[in-house]
Amino acid sequence: MPRRSFFHDYLQAGIIAIIIALFVRTYLVQAFQIPSPSMQNSLLVGDHVLVNKFIFGPLMSPAGKDLLPVSQVKRGDIVVFKFPQAPETDYVKRVIAARRALQAAASRSGGHA
Repeated sequence: MPRRSFFHDYLQAGIIAIIIALFVRTYLVQAFQIPSPSMQNSLLVGDHVLVNKFIFGPLMSPAGKDLLPVSQVKRGDIVVFKFPQAPETDYVKRVIAARRALQAAASRSGGHA
């Protein structure tokens, strides 16, 4: 069996590393930078956060509930989302009211959440 070249080995390792990094960044974890002073008390402008991309995601199957640590959004969580009017911008914000709190407030005021 012929011996592979030094360049071939490094090229193969580099391609595998890029594929793994793209998978991780796309589906599991992504780094974001805090762009504005809206969370100044705890996170400063320029701070970096790592975001778990599937923790608040929908379950694809009942088996996924046991395999993936999916959770409900609750007050105090930091979420990253794309603003509908500017989808090229990522917004990093802290949750101040969860769905139940909004529903309770809406029912008290007679509106909808």
